[in-house]
Amino acid sequence: MSEIADVSTEELAAITAALHQYLNGKKFRIISVNPSPWKYYGRIMSMRR
Repeated sequence: MSEIADVSTEELAAITAALHQYLNGKKFRIISVNPSPWKYYGRIMSMRR
């Protein structure tokens, strides 16, 4: 699964529009675009090894 890193609001709007078009206008909800704090913790811990 890909990570979302440094995505501008314009890029996010384009991705959302593409999803809307791909799903033929069906409603969907973006729950979060922010990575989980646990991901950051995991990265920090893996760098300390």
